[in-house]
Amino acid sequence: MQPQNHVKGKTADTITKDIPHDSKGNPLRFYHKKAEMEKKAGLTPLENGFDSLQIRIWYGVALKDSLQLLILKKSDSKWSAELYSLRLNYDKNRDSLVSVTKSVEIKQPVSGWENLADSLAKLGIYALPDAHEISSYSEGNDGYGVTVEFATKRRYRIYNYPSFNEQTGVNESRKVEQIIELIEKDFSFKRLSAR
Repeated sequence: MQPQNHVKGKTADTITKDIPHDSKGNPLRFYHKKAEMEKKAGLTPLENGFDSLQIRIWYGVALKDSLQLLILKKSDSKWSAELYSLRLNYDKNRDSLVSVTKSVEIKQPVSGWENLADSLAKLGIYALPDAHEISSYSEGNDGYGVTVEFATKRRYRIYNYPSFNEQTGVNESRKVEQIIELIEKDFSFKRLSAR
């Protein structure tokens, strides 16, 4: 596998963007898929920053037409959370996303916002590398996948862990699993099943 690049840079509006790119300088596939889903679901992209802090955790299972998206927002020192259940609706040939059906639940963490924010930071949610930067990471076609993105006024970052549940001996993948377990427990939600 070719080593992947991370393109880091500042835009004219002074936002530092950290988006994984392939060896030809193109954003990796999950980045474009995420943008298409956001557009169809009516979600504002984070690439241009967010007032204080916003974290999005996209969670899905290979070969399923459903996703979960947890959006954590901190604005004016107050936190909020929304859990989206997304259904992807494709055309009859399954080669084009036609629409996204969504339902949204407002959530509160059982452990409290300060504890949750501290736990996520300790697990490395802001610092984990993209899976393509980990030499021992083997990308499978099946399994669970997670994309994490976050934005502040001055920074945007996104990274992806496909098939993170199938990695053995990859510490970063274990941390991703712990992040998912934490939000499952704290927000009392059940992740999508592979069946």
